[in-house]
Amino acid sequence: MLVNYHRSPVGPYGELLFIPALYTIKGRVYFTISKIYVDSQSSLINGRKNWGIPKEYADFDWQMENKTTAKIRVKCGEKEIFNATIQKTGISFPISTALMPFRFLQDFEGRQIITSPKGSGWAKLARPKIHAVNPDYFPDISLMKPLLSLSVEPFRLTFPPAEGLK
Repeated sequence: MLVNYHRSPVGPYGELLFIPALYTIKGRVYFTISKIYVDSQSSLINGRKNWGIPKEYADFDWQMENKTTAKIRVKCGEKEIFNATIQKTGISFPISTALMPFRFLQDFEGRQIITSPKGSGWAKLARPKIHAVNPDYFPDISLMKPLLSLSVEPFRLTFPPAEGLK
């Protein structure tokens, strides 16, 4: 996922994250974020502390070429981590976590932390073109063929307080 937060409790920031699979633990299904970069120290600190999300810092360059096409580059120092162009197409349709709930389980610093964010917005189909991925820093998703890619804008996302695994 690529996210460009225009507003958040810690201010605007960019985010690149990888969610590798679904896991079933004690009969419940969870996602987990295995790799995530943000360009905000406040987001990094609060994401780790409040939800156990293993955020790391990187610089983001998010350029809109026009209303439908964005170019995104993510760098860690001088090393390019990720470079892509995303084009959105088609008509907008509503999307909500009410229909597809997400429950995250993060193992972080010896704690198992669960959170169930809530979100909604308007989606369009997206055509991602991955130009480069540095596998030393991020899983090489350029080798994958997604079944579906979406651009969701506007999108509202709320992270409730986390809880422990019961």
